[in-house]
Amino acid sequence: MRVLRFGLPFALSAIGTLGSGTAYAGNDGLAIASTLAAREFDQQLDTMLTAMIAAAEIGPDGRVHFNRATGDQRFFEPNSGRYWQISGEGQEVFASRSLWDRKLKVSGRKAWSQPLYYDSDQFANEPLRVAERTVCLPGSDAEWQFIVARSRDGLD
Repeated sequence: MRVLRFGLPFALSAIGTLGSGTAYAGNDGLAIASTLAAREFDQQLDTMLTAMIAAAEIGPDGRVHFNRATGDQRFFEPNSGRYWQISGEGQEVFASRSLWDRKLKVSGRKAWSQPLYYDSDQFANEPLRVAERTVCLPGSDAEWQFIVARSRDGLD
């Protein structure tokens, strides 16, 4: 039987290679976790956006309103980090109480079939993740921009 003997230089080289591989895998693992967290964040925004669209209708006065509650109490709490807004050109803005006296900026881009996701720094000291969608509601000729935004705290 043949016995292989490895010296100190080989052992140090092997440890260095394994260590760098672990570090490399660790960085990839962090990148993957960050990407998954961002996707989960966007999925939550999409769920909120879909619920808003499903509950929205035009009243007899021509204004948009919800036919049921949005469900998340944070939309009622000023500066809670959870916001929604429905805007239409030439129409009164319908917004969550959490926005208080602020308004969300409309991107100006149309997102008919899929939500448009983007980061926004429109509120001082509160970076936001935003999902926006363009919708035509029955009983209205307006193109409505449905916007839901959430503080990026915990994502960055």
